[in-house]
Formats: sequence, structure tokens, C-alpha cells
Amino acid sequence: MRRRFLKYIFVWTITVSIFIILFSRINYREVLEVLRGVDRSLFIIAIGISIFGNLYLSCQKYRRLLQLLKCDINLREAILIKVGTIPIKNLLPAKSGEVLRAIYLKHRHNFSYLRGGGSIFFGMGLSFIALTFFILLTGFFYNDDIKGRYYFGLPILSGLIIGAMSLRKGIFPQTTHQWLEKKNRKIAAIIRNIAELSHEKHYKRRMIALFGYSLGFEGAKAINYLLLFNACGITIPPEPALFFIPMVIMISSLPISVFGLGTRESAIIAFFSDYAPPAQLLSAGITISFVESIVPLIMGLFLMKPFLTRLVEPKNKS
Repeated sequence: MRRRFLKYIFVWTITVSIFIILFSRINYREVLEVLRGVDRSLFIIAIGISIFGNLYLSCQKYRRLLQLLKCDINLREAILIKVGTIPIKNLLPAKSGEVLRAIYLKHRHNFSYLRGGGSIFFGMGLSFIALTFFILLTGFFYNDDIKGRYYFGLPILSGLIIGAMSLRKGIFPQTTHQWLEKKNRKIAAIIRNIAELSHEKHYKRRMIALFGYSLGFEGAKAINYLLLFNACGITIPPEPALFFIPMVIMISSLPISVFGLGTRESAIIAFFSDYAPPAQLLSAGITISFVESIVPLIMGLFLMKPFLTRLVEPKNKS
């Protein structure tokens, strides 16, 4: 309990410290001036995309992932689980609130904790792969140097080959299982459990659909970044935008700050400093944080109580 409390203090300290440092170097009046001038039309469109992404794309991805792991739920229940835990997941340290999803699935669907834990790691892995795919694809197409294209093209080709092999023979080879057994038996058990599903019927179709929803959800985030950059009067060429935005999303997903606040703004300032002054970039970061973190949080508050109610009520009670 003490360790968990210290983690909670740690993430809030990091978040507050980052903003103290940022506003000690950037005039807050300039930031407020940019925020007052945000294009409202683009801002509203971005909110709509965020709502669609979190209510449909993210929940369909979660539903398809559970289907792959042999837990069949409908979209309505997927929304309840996924969106209803957003406030808990983000407010608890190191996103440990995700564990409640595994507890819910065990209680309501007798879904093993092993596969429930596996769904968390599997989902995070899919997001990482989707974002990495965007980075490599952008680097390949927008690189005029043949040598540079080789560096970006080789990982893409390797990924496609590995993906094709995983669809045919399973996600992880036996050597991977043996290596993980020596390093971490719990993770090895989760991966072995997931790998066994590759022999199930409809596995290939479900994997392709799952990856498609993952690409769609991360792509919707990237579109929102571009819209909100423009809403704050920042014009960024497509090459650096599509290359660095996935990196910003990855950094903001690290469990070291609350809602990704602070880390997201710092990454935006670091990566896009050639295209706008710091005050304008910080304003864009704050706007993006509101749309990508606070809007889903508000949505989650409406579903958190129904989720917790179903979590504690008897299984046979509807």
C-alpha cells in the first residue's frame, strides 16, 4: 500500500514539476493569448473525433481483442468496461486501474486473470506496433536518400514477414517461450497462452481486424494532433508531423505523469521547435491534452458508476 501511494505521489510530482519548469521559461500571458485565439471549428471537430475514437474505435479494438482471447462481449459492454475505467486508470499510479478490467471480466465472464493480464499487454503492444508502423512508413516515403529509405524500409519489410509468419505459425516461436521462461515465468505464461490461440478458427481474420482498429484509433489521434496544431495557428509540413506525432503519442503514454500531462507538452516543444515559438507549442499541447485526455475522462465519469455497480453486483443479476 505504501509503495502504491509513493507511486501516486511520484506521478503527480512529475506532472506538476514539468509544468512549473515550462511556465518558468514561457510567458503564461502569451500562452493564454494563443488559447483565446484557438479556432473553435477545428477544436469542435477534434472533440468529435476524440469521442468517436474512444467510444467506437478503441472499444471495438478492445472487443476484438477479447474475442481473440475467447471472451465474447458486445460493443455496449466493451464501452462500459473501456470508457468506464478511464478515470480510474488514469488517476491511479502507473495506470494500475487497468487491473479492474481483468477483475470485471473474471467476475462477469469467468475470464481468467492470466488472459485478462494478457489483454493489457497485447493491447499496449498493438498500439506500439501501429505507431511504429506510422513512423517507419513516413520515414520511407518522405526520405529522398536511397540509404535512408533502406533504413526505414528494412524494418517495415521485416515486420511484414514476421506478421505473415505469426498469422501462419503463431505469434511467438518456441525459442521465444524458452527464453522468457528463464527471464520471467509470468510473462512467459501470458505469451504462451496468447500464442496458443493462433490455432483457433478465424484467428487470421480477427487478427487483421484487430490491427485495423488499432491503426484506426492511433490514426485518429494523429489527425487530432494535426487539427489542433492548425487550430493554434501552427503549420507543420506533413513529413515531420507524421514522423514525430506518433513519437509524442508514445511518450505521453508512459506511466510517469497524470493523463500524459507535461510529458506530451514537453515532447511537442522538443520535436516541433523549428515550426513555432514555445508559447504557441505549449498552447497546442495543452489543447491536445484537453481533447485527448480530459474529454475521454469526462466521458468516463458518466460510465464509471455503472461499471463499478456491475463489478460488485452478483453475476446472475443483470
